[in-house]
Amino acid sequence: MERAIITRMSSVKNLPGGYRHSVPNFLQSRHKFVNSKTLVEMQHDVSTGKCSPCGASIAWCKSQTRNVEVTANGFKQGIIKAKLHTPAARSIICKWNLFQMFMKLKSSITGMLPESLHSTARLNTYYEYKQASVFYQQAVTEFMKIVPTWPRTPQEYKSFTAQ
Repeated sequence: MERAIITRMSSVKNLPGGYRHSVPNFLQSRHKFVNSKTLVEMQHDVSTGKCSPCGASIAWCKSQTRNVEVTANGFKQGIIKAKLHTPAARSIICKWNLFQMFMKLKSSITGMLPESLHSTARLNTYYEYKQASVFYQQAVTEFMKIVPTWPRTPQEYKSFTAQ
């Protein structure tokens, strides 16, 4: 982890204003996690079939409504199939929710917007706002020089509005 996150990313140069290298604090417990990949694979009977990982994850975030959220395959855990493609199934950290928060913030600080957001009449979608962010695009360009095989989300998955 340290090599992947700290060492490799330290070679990202020419970051625009507002972007900087941060060194996360890595901690490791001495307690064995009984459901760790290593322990599960050691106990797995190969005659029963393939050992597959679970699609669940936990997101910790500072929020006014909740501080932790469990998701499974991109949707909030506990959502029934009939509601999978409704707002109730969205994770608090999904692109659509983050874009909603951005749009609310943007409307509340009109006098302090960066130059790229002064004339937003032409900007409607999440993709258009990301493209208009000059500093963000510069940071992505520098990052992609170091990790050129990083997966990119296709444009059709970013062409949505905040309504």
